[in-house]
Amino acid sequence: MIRFLFSLRYQAQIRHTRPELHSFLEDSILEIIGASGGTARMERGDIAASFNDKAIGFWFDMLAALESITDILGKAESELYGYICLVGQNLDETGLFLTRSLPSGGTGIWCDYSAQRSLLPYALFENSSGETRGIPAGSGYSRIGSFRSFPDREAEKIFPYRERIHRILSQGSRKNAVLAGPRFIGKRDGLRLHCNNLLKGLPQLRIVFGVGRNGLGCFTDALTAEIRSLIVPFAPHGGMEELDKLEETIFQERFRRQYSPYFVRKARRFMELLLDFYEKAVYAKALKPVIILENINRADAPSTGLFIGLFQDRIRANCLVYGSFSENDSAANIESGLDNWTKVFSRVIQVSLEDFSPPEPPEMTGDFWEIAYALSLFRRYFPCALFLPLFEEAGINPKMVSQALDIFMGQGVIDFREDPQMRIADFDARAEQILGERKHLVRAVVSGRILSWVDRGRFRPCYDLLEALADLGGSGSDSLVMDSLTDDVISNTCESIEKALREKRFSKVVGPRRYAPLLYIFNTSRALTHQNEEEIRRAFLTPVPDADAIPSYKARILFNLAAFYLGCKDTAAAQEAAKESMILSQDQEEGTGLVRAYRLFSLVNICRQRVGEAVDYSDFAIEKAEHSGHFGELAITTYYAAGIHLLFGNLSKAERMVRQTDESASVTGRIEWADRARFLLGRLRFETGRYQEAFDIFAMLLDQEIPGAPEGREQILRAWIYRSRVFLRQSPGKLPGAQSPDARLFAIEAAYLSGEYEQTIRLADSFYTDLPEARFIFIEQPDWWSGFAQCELLLFPPKDFFNRLLSTYRALALGKLNKPSVSGHGTAGEMALDGMRKVIREEGLPQTDPNDAFYYYSHYCVLREIGAVEVDMDTAISIAFKRLRTRASNIDDIETRRAYLSLNYWNNAMSQAAKAHRLI
Repeated sequence: MIRFLFSLRYQAQIRHTRPELHSFLEDSILEIIGASGGTARMERGDIAASFNDKAIGFWFDMLAALESITDILGKAESELYGYICLVGQNLDETGLFLTRSLPSGGTGIWCDYSAQRSLLPYALFENSSGETRGIPAGSGYSRIGSFRSFPDREAEKIFPYRERIHRILSQGSRKNAVLAGPRFIGKRDGLRLHCNNLLKGLPQLRIVFGVGRNGLGCFTDALTAEIRSLIVPFAPHGGMEELDKLEETIFQERFRRQYSPYFVRKARRFMELLLDFYEKAVYAKALKPVIILENINRADAPSTGLFIGLFQDRIRANCLVYGSFSENDSAANIESGLDNWTKVFSRVIQVSLEDFSPPEPPEMTGDFWEIAYALSLFRRYFPCALFLPLFEEAGINPKMVSQALDIFMGQGVIDFREDPQMRIADFDARAEQILGERKHLVRAVVSGRILSWVDRGRFRPCYDLLEALADLGGSGSDSLVMDSLTDDVISNTCESIEKALREKRFSKVVGPRRYAPLLYIFNTSRALTHQNEEEIRRAFLTPVPDADAIPSYKARILFNLAAFYLGCKDTAAAQEAAKESMILSQDQEEGTGLVRAYRLFSLVNICRQRVGEAVDYSDFAIEKAEHSGHFGELAITTYYAAGIHLLFGNLSKAERMVRQTDESASVTGRIEWADRARFLLGRLRFETGRYQEAFDIFAMLLDQEIPGAPEGREQILRAWIYRSRVFLRQSPGKLPGAQSPDARLFAIEAAYLSGEYEQTIRLADSFYTDLPEARFIFIEQPDWWSGFAQCELLLFPPKDFFNRLLSTYRALALGKLNKPSVSGHGTAGEMALDGMRKVIREEGLPQTDPNDAFYYYSHYCVLREIGAVEVDMDTAISIAFKRLRTRASNIDDIETRRAYLSLNYWNNAMSQAAKAHRLI
């Protein structure tokens, strides 16, 4: 701990005669102390402060503080009677005496032996022998006489090949070119000089590959403050808002090495907008836009593919493109590294310098090595524009860092202040060797900023982030590690995890204590989210590991088990596992555990035929997800909530939930759930009789390309398009060749509605022999086995669900065939009536089946066709219409309720029959 003590001579007199000056000096010094990380207090009118001398670049920061104090005091010196600044370790006992006894001339700054040793690289001391009058014997204090300067080296010595590179690039016609050659010859400097001449001072659009964690972040980093200032006047209304929103979304994915197609599309859209605005801004000056690609040999596959695709589609004729190849390498290897870029660059310029050798670093203090090492580490993970704010967040004086950058630039340690790349061979290894144990302090500062930005939602968790923290000697919390694996599983970006498992690095990154439960969670979660039934069952054959030491992990294991049991329709086991997971998750403040547990317990209640409790737990899950900001989990939760409200009958609320699913899933890149939600919206429009709107939604979804779409998706969409055409009274066309249960049912329905009653019966009889048996129901991935909602298939066994519908249409057809001119007997009518009575009698939970009123109305229709007595028909239509109105009363939107009653084909027919029987 370093102490600081400041004292004004005749302080009381100055406070009395010049209060403004005294207040200004006091406030200024306190501000300087605070900026340098000091903790100040007043002691008998003097300013006392303490500093943590273990901080990064501490003594250079102290130098900057002392220079600032000297400057302020020097300007007011003529109005003061002297002052003393003491810097040392042990001032508590002797400080007050020294401020009164030491002479106050010169800089007025006195340091003890320890401070002198540390400040010697930055300051010249007087009286180092300790012989000055007034200094107590043995005190070891010396006064700073002056501060050292750091003169800039000549630019020609730092960048000796600048002009040569500029001349080479200027030769011949303007063609896209890539510059290759040894590192540290100043390729970046030469390229910028050449492009500045071309653009007459306007900024070039610069994309630096392999910096800031590589990946798609290199494109968002191109939106610098300078570029932003240039393009803002040329962006249309809302253009910059869209650009900034895309930048934020892509920035959150900064640590990933593998991207989902969703984020690649987002990055392409970002670049399309940025290029559009930049080109307009440069064209306005009658110039041709210039793009610089630095380190193209370090571009990863997604970034390379994205840029080359853009180049072929729109950049080729609009911009000049220059590139640089960053590594020392042979001509053959350079040529190999450029294979992917031949479509962009028409010429390769290789600079060979026989007399070149990499520059040796200038002599630097330990403080400078610490600051430079921190900058180098920050450059791995963050955009350069954020460096100073990041230091400030870490409690390190950004003004000190800014001064260091100026010195680094002047000494040739870096080539550009706004993008400080170290011009020292093997810089990180050298820095770590020189700093020794201090390197851990620097790494801790960088990892601390990463964790802080994760906590604030600026970075999304992923396994690559965990590896970055491990490289820095840190680790994340149990919750962060869990969220990282979960996010990768959800995004289906698990290559880094799989590679770490193959190379046996996974345990080192996550920690031995977490290894076994996390491996089980990863394998079972990935199976539930992306794999088929056989793979899911295989994953759950693995013995369940002991996770009692980490309750949140045990809760997740139980959640996965509950989802598996639910998919197997083992409701009792699912209920126990879900309940225990929910209890364990209630004590966890972080993560999505409780949201998932509530959501799953809601589905358990569906299986137990407790729709009211299902609604309650669904609401709990939504509220928790919204409050915690876990929008990915919110997407799934609202999707199932929509299905529950469909069962409950509140179709308007189901639509609101579906829209929330679409929004949340789109924001978080969970396209598969957004896709399924849009289908459910079409289903809800169909339920309310808005058949054209339903058809439009299904047709739009069929036209969309969804990467990795499930195999059954197209068949289901075609089946529901067919059904929509039937109810629109259009020619439905042919059903898909490999018919799903939905398609077979809709063929029966279409045959009945078109008057083909014998065909209806034949199709129904054929379906009876092939009804779908009990099947595994996917919980953690959209289930496209049927277009009927997953909640319906949880509540009703598929065989019973489809059996009721086809039996109803068969009975309706038999009723129509009961006319004497067709059969002459009552056999068909009796069979129809028996069939409908069986459907109604075996209906388990009629008021939670969306087809509830339809079954009872069909009973009425059969009675009417066979000529039943009026009282039986009155009773039948009364029951049916009462159930319809009860169900309609659950709809909380008037327009939706009206559409449900009047536009739906069967509900409208039911209402007309109710009028005929004087029920309305």
